[in-house]
Amino acid sequence: MTSPQRGLVIIHGHFYQPPRENPWTGQVDAELSAAPDHDWNARITRESYRPLARVYEFLSFDFGPTLLDWLEREARDVYDAVIRADHASVQRLGHGNALAMPYHHIILPLATRRDKETEVRWGITDFKRRFGRDPAGFWLPETAVDRETLDVLAALGLQFTVLAPHQVSKPPARGLPARIELSGGRSIAVFVYDGVLSHDVAFGPLTTDADRLTETLERTPPGALASIAVDGETFGHHHKGADQTLATVIHRLQRSGKTETSRPRWPPTHPRRR
Repeated sequence: MTSPQRGLVIIHGHFYQPPRENPWTGQVDAELSAAPDHDWNARITRESYRPLARVYEFLSFDFGPTLLDWLEREARDVYDAVIRADHASVQRLGHGNALAMPYHHIILPLATRRDKETEVRWGITDFKRRFGRDPAGFWLPETAVDRETLDVLAALGLQFTVLAPHQVSKPPARGLPARIELSGGRSIAVFVYDGVLSHDVAFGPLTTDADRLTETLERTPPGALASIAVDGETFGHHHKGADQTLATVIHRLQRSGKTETSRPRWPPTHPRRR
């Protein structure tokens, strides 16, 4: 990745819901706590997934296979918007914005290597069936990681994942990705998201303050990367109005031309870390 003339901004949303289907009927039962909607999947779709359809093309994102399965069946317009957004980003940038994830929301470091490989393989297969391409990136549930997990990803051809700043000994300079050397000559790149910035979007003052978030991201220096990683449900479900904040910020960043809102092209050049 050559140094850009402008700062880069990447906002990643991790979208996931557990399987809520009744095993006897295959349908989600009514959940009174989700009123006025029938169930929590339907409520979060109304509050978050559907309003965000206009910005998926400009996000880095992953959707859990169990959520995509429900959306495909019960909210096809949203499902189609997610797939269409990835295809549009391929056309616009030469690479897709969607990342794969394990088939289930499993904490991979707690699993055996065989189970790690199974979950990752199933996640890749589900991703390819839906998006029509091989995934380059892979989201780890809760960003839980150990070296064996990274080795499994690399052995299966995945190029990068996303980690929290406390998970690395020293976050790479300027927010750029670093390469982790693994066994057998394998390696994988990791993006380390900005912990303070992500916290302030997920829980703090930037969640519904479009002016302040825009100004913060516009200060990203040339050649540097500002990366945010939060639950996708942050926007509209956990925080009312945050979906509009996100759409406004993306629109303003695109119009100002002070930063680029896209994922870097692959393969990147980056420092190596052991």
